[in-house]
Amino acid sequence: MVKNNNYIETDKHLLEEALKKFILSRDLPMYKIMSYHMGWLDRNGDLEHSKLPNRNIGNLLLKFSRCINDDKIPPISLAVSSELLSNFLQIHEDVKYANTNRNNRESIWWVWGPAQAINTGDGVHAMARVAIFEQENFDKNILSPDQILYALKVLDECILSVCEGDYLENSFQERANVTLDEILTSVEKQSNLYGCATALAGIGNFTDKKNIDTLKYIGMEIGKFLLLSNDLKFFLDSKIDEINDTDLGKLQSKKKSIITSHSIENGTPSIRRKMGEIFMKRVLEDADLEEIKNIVEETKSVEFGENYISNLKKELINTINNSFFETNQKKSISGFVENIN
Repeated sequence: MVKNNNYIETDKHLLEEALKKFILSRDLPMYKIMSYHMGWLDRNGDLEHSKLPNRNIGNLLLKFSRCINDDKIPPISLAVSSELLSNFLQIHEDVKYANTNRNNRESIWWVWGPAQAINTGDGVHAMARVAIFEQENFDKNILSPDQILYALKVLDECILSVCEGDYLENSFQERANVTLDEILTSVEKQSNLYGCATALAGIGNFTDKKNIDTLKYIGMEIGKFLLLSNDLKFFLDSKIDEINDTDLGKLQSKKKSIITSHSIENGTPSIRRKMGEIFMKRVLEDADLEEIKNIVEETKSVEFGENYISNLKKELINTINNSFFETNQKKSISGFVENIN
């Protein structure tokens, strides 16, 4: 594990302050809308002292950087970039699913309308790229021009892949019989957001792109684990309280998962017919969601999901232990993965 856990809090603080400076230094009201989404300002543009959302993607990059080289200050510019990319996707997701809340406050589109939300989200995407070009404002260890270009390539490939995954997920909404392979293809594409963070963590430390590709693969497997685990929460009584408004909105919009696909593929004709009738509805109500829970229990699809996710983590640990990393790096990265739940 990372030798000094104090680094984690220090790095988090560096990321938060860098994000604030990067966005709040700009004058146009659009940046106040961004700052509202990030949790720093209220809807009137005044400073707000509230609990900030987790910067999961940016902090994943920082933690992996420490796992690779505990003594080297992580690339804050790349952490800012990856975190902004995550927030761009959040803003657009809120519009897509008509989420009225994000992080315990009203979402951008609900306050300012979908047009301003889409425009602000696109602005956040652009700033994710600008942060890489303006790295001298964030970091002491400056990337070479080739490394900058490679970082941008990783970033753009990531967003393209996530868009492909979202396209597939959208296409599943009006279909009942979505296969396991189709779900897993969509999830793998969406998990590129996590692969982007871990790949960027390696750019300042490795010259061999095969090593960076390995880091990207590890990040994507972490992403798959987290995305599939999030889908599983609805079906577990012990996790149901962790379902937020965004997750509920997706379920009501007929989001498919490996749980529902396994149930359809392995259920009786009667079960397949029931699932088909439910997913043909325009919007699912609470009673529909409860019926789905009862059906997947009958087909033991939740057990299948739990076993699949558990095996995913075991295989990832094996991949890390058999990788090119040095012993201390393997220990840090595998320890980090073990603690993900």
